[in-house]
Amino acid sequence: LATFENIRIDEVLGGWGDLDDVLFTRFRIDVTRGDMLRLCPSVWLNDELINVWMELLNERTLAATGRVKRVHFCNTFFATKLAEGVSVRRWARRFDIFELDKLIVPVHVRSNHWCLAVVFVGEQRIQYYDSLGGGGMDVLNRLFGYLDGEMQARRGRCLNRELWTLVRCPTRRSCRTE
Repeated sequence: LATFENIRIDEVLGGWGDLDDVLFTRFRIDVTRGDMLRLCPSVWLNDELINVWMELLNERTLAATGRVKRVHFCNTFFATKLAEGVSVRRWARRFDIFELDKLIVPVHVRSNHWCLAVVFVGEQRIQYYDSLGGGGMDVLNRLFGYLDGEMQARRGRCLNRELWTLVRCPTRRSCRTE
């Protein structure tokens, strides 16, 4: 028995209509028919899909913790801007990073592969996850530099690099501490 939802999904993923048709807007992000088709097997995800997902996680995590922000999911442009040397100082103006448990950062590598960095704030550890085994030390070092800058701006002191652990995980079985 075909439900309205199944018929609608078939319309969207069946390819009828223009790929640029905006199907919905959430968090000021337009998601098009072409974006939705990227959810099919063997198709690369794009920024819009990752960003909507990160915002949904922010919304649901905040609702589940009773207005106490314990985790923040960054959008895809955070790591990109950080790598370009663009100031990302204003990105954390609504919360104090150092009161979080985790900061989750999606990383787009060479515009064709998604990785993830996680800052475990209380544990003073930054970890990089890459299913293709990339190193990620540049990302880890940039994130530490960003955290150090935030600490200086917010609390007037530097982070002690000796107390922080940077971990790159080239595979699920092998994580190395730097």
